[in-house]
This record gives sequence, C-alpha cells and structure tokens, in this order.
Amino acid sequence: MTLTVTGKQVNITASTREQIARKLRRIGRRLNDSIVSVQCVLTVERQQAVCEMTLHARGDHMLHGIGRHTAMRGAIAAAFVKVEHQAQKLADKWKTRRKDRLPVTRPSRPAPAEPAAPARRRRTRG
Repeated sequence: MTLTVTGKQVNITASTREQIARKLRRIGRRLNDSIVSVQCVLTVERQQAVCEMTLHARGDHMLHGIGRHTAMRGAIAAAFVKVEHQAQKLADKWKTRRKDRLPVTRPSRPAPAEPAAPARRRRTRG
C-alpha cells in the first residue's frame, strides 16, 4: 500500500502523517489488507481545513471522502468516517458474494421421518 499525503499551502507534520497511517490500518483490517494506494490532499480554505481522501482497493474500487472542520485533525477524522462507511459496505458486499459462491451441501439420504403424534380432541361445553 502506498500512502501519498499532499499539503496545498499547508505543512504536513509527522503527527498528522501518523494519524492518517493509524486510521488507514483500521480500514485496511476491515478490507482484509486489499488497499492498493491512498491519496490524501490537505488544504485550508477560508477558515476551514479540508481533507480530500481517495482510497484505491483491489478490483478497481475507489472510495472517496471529503472532510471539513475548523481543525486539521477534525477534517481528517471526518474524511475517514466517510471512507470507512464506504469500506464497510464494500466488505459486506464481498462477504455476501463469497457466501453465494460456496457449494450447498445436501445430505445423501433423507432423514427418517418421525411418526406423527395422534391428534388430540378437546372437550367443549355446549
């Protein structure tokens, strides 16, 4: 997995890069380490920090999220929430497809039927 962090008119600190890498590890576990590359662009527009994240997973799946907040850490967290939600949907889709491909095993002979209990009659007043 390649991680590219770009700052447009923003200095990227080591702690910011570590925060992004730490959150990516969590998403990577959810996607079974199938992340190919991640591009993260950090900018400041007016008084808001903006984090635009694009994640490329196997099978040409592109997950994209934009987060805006007054602080850079909040913008990164907001973008990750959006990408993480998309990653969960993708992982669930992969799981259901895997279940559909499994062969259905049927017993070779049917189980013997148990004898039915005799019907009971109820007494009614009338």
